[in-house]
Amino acid sequence: MTPHKGKRAGRTALARKWLLFIAAAALALSGAAAAQDAPVAERLIDISADNFEGDAEQGAMSLRGNVKIEYGGMLMESGAMELDNETGEVSAEGDISVTRDGLEFKGCGFRYNYKTGEGSLKAASARMEGMYFFSGNVAISNDSVAMSDVSASTCPLDATDYTIKAKKVELSQDGRAKFNKISFHFKDRRVMSWPSYTMRPGGRRDAAAGSGVQYGSWIFSPPSLGYSDIGGAEIRSGVARARAKGDTVGLYTNYYFREGFFTEARWQKPMGDFNATLRFGKQFKENRGYFKYASPETVWNSPTAELRMPQKAYRGARLLVDGGVEAGMLKEDHLDKAQGRAHANVNAKYILNPKHAIQHALITDFRLGIYKGWERYRVIGSGLETSFVLGEKKNLRVQYLMFNHNGDTPFDSDRVNTNNKLFIYADQKISKRTSLMADAQYDDDLNKFDEVVIGGFRLYKCVKFQLAWRAKRKMINMSMSIKGPEGR
Repeated sequence: MTPHKGKRAGRTALARKWLLFIAAAALALSGAAAAQDAPVAERLIDISADNFEGDAEQGAMSLRGNVKIEYGGMLMESGAMELDNETGEVSAEGDISVTRDGLEFKGCGFRYNYKTGEGSLKAASARMEGMYFFSGNVAISNDSVAMSDVSASTCPLDATDYTIKAKKVELSQDGRAKFNKISFHFKDRRVMSWPSYTMRPGGRRDAAAGSGVQYGSWIFSPPSLGYSDIGGAEIRSGVARARAKGDTVGLYTNYYFREGFFTEARWQKPMGDFNATLRFGKQFKENRGYFKYASPETVWNSPTAELRMPQKAYRGARLLVDGGVEAGMLKEDHLDKAQGRAHANVNAKYILNPKHAIQHALITDFRLGIYKGWERYRVIGSGLETSFVLGEKKNLRVQYLMFNHNGDTPFDSDRVNTNNKLFIYADQKISKRTSLMADAQYDDDLNKFDEVVIGGFRLYKCVKFQLAWRAKRKMINMSMSIKGPEGR
């Protein structure tokens, strides 16, 4: 748990990301069919084996021992394979490995015709960017790939905490993926399900358009339930359109039981290491950085563009940086009309003594807002972090930041408390999977706590459950989060 940034459960978004991995994997396998458009001179077949039986000139051959067949950028490896050069048929009854575009599939019962681009693979499994998946049967044709009985997880599928399952996945040559009968399972219990899901992979794993029923290129999401710390229980729905360049446009509606309707039009696109978003409509907006207990404000984007960079590591992972910039027209409750706004926020941490049990780091929070008439609001926070690893069961992290600012802002969503702050986070493991935690934010100038959070979490290999009491707001938070690839 990061001591200075709030986390919200995003099970549906995570499920979309994992399903996108499956689609990308199937797309890589289907690339063999696309090779049919290549000139004959580029489609040479390369064969090696310990033992050849048969006559290549007559067509049929039996290959035994360390068999490798490479064709059109696809590598097939098995202990034994049958090959007919006249018909183009390649088959393997036993275990086989199929590699294309750096992605390796393992399975059995392989059938493939390199001349027609059609084939099948049974009991197929693969791993991509920390994501494991399995399909009972993969059918390859010229213009699509059909995968049945699909399971996916960031855990190895033979010992998983959770799985996302789909009865059938169809991937067309234009990149559109259709998932049927999707469900989320924790252990052996089904937690939630979706009737269908359609998306278009766009080269990055966060380019999913959304879940729902597709009509043409439009995707309609049926109403679903959620929970927000601020708005309370919520009902959300939307309609989105996936575009050929990997971006999506959509209209999204959230109904919060405490706050009513929030409707927003949104365009999203991954751009290298950044994620670009254009918003028009109503949303909850919160200060990012070290002010995680400040309540989000209700704002109206009229519109606002955002370019955000997730945390990146530099200099051998000693320097960690994240941030973003926003620009556009914004309105809040106390303003008569929308006003122009440009805002940038950068957080950085530099570890002074890596690989030590007690680590010290320099930390900083910088934000700059520019408004109507070039009015400026600048905040700079700098300080020190000390992290203690007290054996395998205890952790303690202490941060102290001193802030200074100049100028002013007309937007409450940009304003922060610039008193000097002390941040404390500690956890204590009480069993193999369960830990208690305390997270506090102390105002050094006012000599009082801004917030104290006490609770616990139960950590499985790939899933984390958390229950916490927030003293100032007198509320209990319950959440579940899925750990990403490689436990991130």
